[in-house]
Amino acid sequence: MTVRSALIASTLAFMLVPAPRALAQMVHNDVQVNPDSLIQAARDASRPFLDVNNAADGHYFPVLGCVSGQQDGAMGVHYLNGGYLLDHGVVREDQPEALLYEFRNGKATLTAVEYIVLAEDWDPDHPMQPPALLGQLFTYTPFPNRFGLKAFYSLHVWAWKNNPSGTFVDWNPTVSCDDAPTH
Repeated sequence: MTVRSALIASTLAFMLVPAPRALAQMVHNDVQVNPDSLIQAARDASRPFLDVNNAADGHYFPVLGCVSGQQDGAMGVHYLNGGYLLDHGVVREDQPEALLYEFRNGKATLTAVEYIVLAEDWDPDHPMQPPALLGQLFTYTPFPNRFGLKAFYSLHVWAWKNNPSGTFVDWNPTVSCDDAPTH
């Protein structure tokens, strides 16, 4: 085998062998996914906060300002419940760590919820297995990241606003940060 052939073979092998986390996310066929159940659970959990003025009553407070993507729309303004974020990896459909609001013409509209688990809380007890909620897998965001968090897993549920890219996709192309307040 020539050096060139060996280099090509090793490069192809590297590209075809998925990273352990990606492999763990692909091997999740034993759970029945029912998107409607998770959407309903997210709505039930967040219904009291349809009015942004009620968010503080649930210990949700704005963080980060409005989060927009470079090409894929935005997430909106996150209202985070720090107690849920720092609960040592507990995943419950009735306790989303964040509420997402879009601001237009001075009015906040609840669009989605986000479930967040810090990797350092999840990974020791669940090696090679990402969190899932009602069968829907969380995505992994490594450190460093634009949010200033340690590595984490997250799951967005666009329970209150349609996302043409998908109900569980992070970015919504119909959400804008143009009218969001600057905190």
